Amino acid sequence: MKKNQKSVGYLFMFLSAFCFSLTGIISSLLFKNGIKTYDLIIMQSIAQILIIGTYYSFNKFKELKVSIEDIKIIGLQGLFASAPAAVFYYIAIKRTNVSIACLLLFISPIFVTLYYVLFEKQQINSSKIIAVITTFIGSILVLNINPNNFTDVDIIGIFAGILSSISYAFYNIYADKKLKNYPSGTILFYCMIVVFVCISIINIDFYTRLDQMNFKLLRYSIPLSSITSILPVVFSYSGIKKIGAQTASIIATSEVPFTLILSFFAILNPKWKRKE
Repeated sequence: MKKNQKSVGYLFMFLSAFCFSLTGIISSLLFKNGIKTYDLIIMQSIAQILIIGTYYSFNKFKELKVSIEDIKIIGLQGLFASAPAAVFYYIAIKRTNVSIACLLLFISPIFVTLYYVLFEKQQINSSKIIAVITTFIGSILVLNINPNNFTDVDIIGIFAGILSSISYAFYNIYADKKLKNYPSGTILFYCMIVVFVCISIINIDFYTRLDQMNFKLLRYSIPLSSITSILPVVFSYSGIKKIGAQTASIIATSEVPFTLILSFFAILNPKWKRKE
């Protein structure tokens, strides 16, 4: 693999991590203003489908034309990775806080590494093992996570955070093994359709409460759907194609310090206070 190709892959993953870090910040604001988890995912999915569908309709419509077999392959990513990762991550944010949810999400390199060691029988070099361990320990130190911080944390929130991490690990592994030949936009488009259908079934009463919605919050859900959801996924798939799932999942943990820094500035903003 060429050195410049690896460098581009690293850059894609850092950009993905930065955009993903905005997800926790904006969603936290929305939750503080009363939006429900499943409602947010439905609005986010609709916006993503419309944005991507419009773009490809005028530019690369042929890339959306895939076979039924291909849709099944991509659909599994949406069903077992995209949907549960989003649901559990948002639940973790809502029941704990952005920092803890982010930390739990990005222990995923541990699960990715375990998968390749246990099921693919791959030998993991010492540098990757050290990177996984130091990243996790460093994240704990940077976020000042200790037993005193967890005394008031909801156990369900912690469990949800761990499940989001497992889902994200599957997301990276499946993308590396099954989706390398698909354009990232095509993958995201069909994954979001799967997410939209699944969450709509779970949260069918969303459509009976439209008259009660605070549509002012759409000004946040739209950027959440584009800048913090579409771009990071596109960057992530592109990065995985160039450097592989294991390395990509480790670099993705850079979202933790990004989230910490952005959270600090967000807390200073009076608009982030809960509305009574």
